[in-house]
Amino acid sequence: FIIKEDEKTYVKNIRPEIIEHGIIGAIVYDDNDIFIGFRTNGLIRLNSEKNYEIEKMPVSCGVFSLLKDDSQDILWVGTDGQGVYCCTKDQYVFNGIHLEELPIKEHKPVRAIYNDHYYHLWLGTKGNGIIKIENYENASQYNQENVEHFTVASGLSDNTVYAFRMSRYSPILWIGSNGPGLDYYSYDDKKIHTLKNNT
Repeated sequence: FIIKEDEKTYVKNIRPEIIEHGIIGAIVYDDNDIFIGFRTNGLIRLNSEKNYEIEKMPVSCGVFSLLKDDSQDILWVGTDGQGVYCCTKDQYVFNGIHLEELPIKEHKPVRAIYNDHYYHLWLGTKGNGIIKIENYENASQYNQENVEHFTVASGLSDNTVYAFRMSRYSPILWIGSNGPGLDYYSYDDKKIHTLKNNT
């Protein structure tokens, strides 16, 4: 179903896809198309121009997160073990940032993706903290100059990160993790802090 302005419209029965691929990990709109990622295997597109016909995308692993880029026509796909795919609408070409390309030791599934207005790409992982890639649009290689890695040692309350959200009122990025408090990244001091619940 699609819900717009409190109206619910039937789109497609995807029960066969759920039986084949398993639990849904993420859903996102790309204009009128709908992308659905499955936690254990695969990504499909419901093509609005073809009466929401199901098209399988070339992702052969689990998908935990999907993000429609605000600044450019890109769909980001966070995967279970294959890094991040960048899908452009030019015939839906897929390029990727494989975790092996980044200057970090452990390679864990990407659970959250966020791009901010400073052209930083944030990747939240399942057990290896946060990877921040600066100027990701123009990066041709990844090294210590444009990749920063945040873990518990850097101030995170837990190394499993599920969500990002920019604050409306302050220059901070909220971070949802498995930790006991709510973390945030301050753009002023470029550090991660934790709000702790003292009750």
